[in-house]
Amino acid sequence: MGIQGLTSALQQCGILPTFCHETKEIFSSLPQHSIKPGSVLAINGAGLAFYLYRKAYLQHYNNIMNHSNKRRQHKDGDGEGDSDGDDSYQLILHLLPCMIHLRDIHQITHNFLNTLIHTHKLRLHIYLDGKNQPG
Repeated sequence: MGIQGLTSALQQCGILPTFCHETKEIFSSLPQHSIKPGSVLAINGAGLAFYLYRKAYLQHYNNIMNHSNKRRQHKDGDGEGDSDGDDSYQLILHLLPCMIHLRDIHQITHNFLNTLIHTHKLRLHIYLDGKNQPG
């Protein structure tokens, strides 16, 4: 099962919350299907990595934008001169995906796996590229 199918299945089971892009609200849905504790999930490791990196970037983006907005409000209150060009360049630089801290990716990965393994008692088989990858 690819990661897109895994995400949808876990959301339908109520294990993962769903996110509404229009209202930017996270909410938990009532389970439509159930995955029994002790079930084994076979996961495509590369797909999982992209999913976790995407979540890490969304968190990174929100942190940078919140910090930028607070800084801009503070500057507006002080009546400092315009340095929007420098600020824009720094903002763009910090929003690059390569600027995500590895500790943030690690924390998101840890939380995701902890939720599946310890909270929902699922067993995971994560396959990476190589000879052990199922055909």
